[in-house]
Amino acid sequence: MPIQFWITLGYVGVAIAIGVTSARGRIMSKVEEWGLAGHTMGFMVMYFLNAAGIISAFSMLGAPGFAYVHGVAICYLVIYVALQEIIAFHVAPKVWEMGFRMGHLTQAQAVAERYESPFLGAAFAVVTSFGLIAYAVTQAMGCAYVLNAVSGGCLSMGLGTSIVMASMAAYIFIGGMRAIGWTNVFQGILMFVMAWVAGIWVAKAAFGSWWFGEIFRSLAESSPKHLTLPGPMGAWSYRFFSSSVIVSTLSVWPTGWVWWMGAKDLKILRRSIALMPLFLFILIPTLSLGFAAITLIPGLKVPDQAALAVANAYLPPILAGLLGAGVLAAAMSSAEPCLHVTALTYAVDVISPVAKLSKEQCAKIARTLTVVVALCIVLPLALLRPASLVYVTLIGYGFLGQSFPALMGVLFWRWATRAGALSGLLTGFAVTTALSVAKSHPMGIHAGAWGLAANFVVFLIVSYYTGSQQKAIGRFFPHLKRKP
Repeated sequence: MPIQFWITLGYVGVAIAIGVTSARGRIMSKVEEWGLAGHTMGFMVMYFLNAAGIISAFSMLGAPGFAYVHGVAICYLVIYVALQEIIAFHVAPKVWEMGFRMGHLTQAQAVAERYESPFLGAAFAVVTSFGLIAYAVTQAMGCAYVLNAVSGGCLSMGLGTSIVMASMAAYIFIGGMRAIGWTNVFQGILMFVMAWVAGIWVAKAAFGSWWFGEIFRSLAESSPKHLTLPGPMGAWSYRFFSSSVIVSTLSVWPTGWVWWMGAKDLKILRRSIALMPLFLFILIPTLSLGFAAITLIPGLKVPDQAALAVANAYLPPILAGLLGAGVLAAAMSSAEPCLHVTALTYAVDVISPVAKLSKEQCAKIARTLTVVVALCIVLPLALLRPASLVYVTLIGYGFLGQSFPALMGVLFWRWATRAGALSGLLTGFAVTTALSVAKSHPMGIHAGAWGLAANFVVFLIVSYYTGSQQKAIGRFFPHLKRKP
């Protein structure tokens, strides 16, 4: 095996050590401790939990690979991650204050209490879990690509994915959110530094410049269609580009909700979100590697490996290994919260209302479900490799976006009703599923956008004609002095 493989694999061992030791001195049999780190996370952990959780295999592998095939259509990523942080800055403090006052652990738990319906909370948890699992699958696929690439093709995709997924399941089982937070600190620093080192090194070695301008000048001469919509493949119309931005922006992630609840106080939460855009500068070198591969390595069979292929061709073996570790860090840091929150919300919002679990039992089931989700659901789906990393992520966002109308009722709209939220959620889920599978993205508009539009219409109409839950309104909107 080449040296870069052992460097990258060694990183997995470091992540396991950090994740396991983070749980020392903490009582993980408490669901608040395992699920929310006991509301004790400081600024550094909160910042990198958000930053490393957002930058994923999708950003480090899928995005460069997508740029390699479709060109500037990938810039939808740059737009929506910026817009998501604007929404988070305004929504997160309200979520923290409400959750701390009312004792919520998960997003679906807040939905169930607001609409006075455990069934709606369970349905909400199931629908959003489709998005979380899809995103975890992309990260698992990314892990396989990384280990396969740095091993020179010697390590099979299946074995590589299995090693990483089993490692993550182990330290999340032991340390919960605290393990995710501290591994993300290490992972975030590593991926940011190595992305910039690799990007600048390739720009200088291959194009003779310390910056990325020459990459795009060369591309403008060799393949100008990569720099315009709908791109060289003609696949990304303006409508699909715009609707993908909308669906992705309006996806208020269950993982983010849980992260926000783990903050020690509001000041730390606000500061970590306000400074998040600084970390997003990592997209400059990662996307540039994908565009560089168009002229440097034409004809790649697996576009999602474009960034690694360029790096392996131009970087010294040690730096290539460290970049592989950085990309693996990006994949693992985003898969971890998906596994953790899926397990937590199924235990808290689906199983507990039926089985009437104690908090200790709930924590035990959530920890066990982490292993089940990782090894029995995400791993088999990742081995199937259903589509490119970007397209799998887009499907996930289509389902996650269906949560937006019901959450507006939780946070802002006092007239929203249980019947409206449930009927809208199920309608949006059905439409998104049908248009993702039976008829792919009609009229060039993202299936999730169709589902979200139908969701909103049904949500508003049914809420208008049904009565609201006055008791819930009093708890969620305590400033109201009279009935609406």
